[in-house]
Amino acid sequence: MIAFGQTRRQMIVVTAVPVADISVMVGIAVVFGLLAVFVAQGWLNYQAELSRKVEPKAKPVATRTIVIAAGPMRFGTHVSADNLKEVTWPDEALPAGTFGSIAEVMSGNKRIVLASIDQPCDGRQPMPPPT
Repeated sequence: MIAFGQTRRQMIVVTAVPVADISVMVGIAVVFGLLAVFVAQGWLNYQAELSRKVEPKAKPVATRTIVIAAGPMRFGTHVSADNLKEVTWPDEALPAGTFGSIAEVMSGNKRIVLASIDQPCDGRQPMPPPT
């Protein structure tokens, strides 16, 4: 014990903490820290499992194969199988008058492009409406 001051009333007592007590406190802190890590990991895993169960599953969309232009086509161009391609398209968004196969388009009379197609559809987004 170490004492400072000149009179009894001014005396400040400083006691040294034994090393054994410090190591016990550090050990308890480490144990509680590890416990907190395991509890947090368990909670995060539980939340991840809940989010997997709650996620709504996307309903499969009914699709159909249609024929679109494979590239830009100018007015008056003769339509051939080379400048057409088949893509899948959602049933609920089918444009009127679509063809189901290239063979269906090519059967019958020769076909000619009646309106220029500057940006053909890539099958992922609908073509812009004609202006």
